[in-house]
Amino acid sequence: MSEIIILGKTMKKHIYSIMEAIRLDRNSAVIDGISNKIRTTFKLAHGFKSHEYRDKIIYLVGGGLSLNTIK
Repeated sequence: MSEIIILGKTMKKHIYSIMEAIRLDRNSAVIDGISNKIRTTFKLAHGFKSHEYRDKIIYLVGGGLSLNTIK
């Protein structure tokens, strides 16, 4: 089978992921870095009392949570 046909089938199989990567302007290194941060946070959050606390820490580490500060 020609390499072009194999390439076409592979691209067809993964077209959604390819288009999302282009649309979001992200590459696998960025996604792997975020995933690694979350995995590390899971390890750090081992002793938390509830999943809610763990989730808040993940949002905090990932940058999706803003803290209200007293001025």
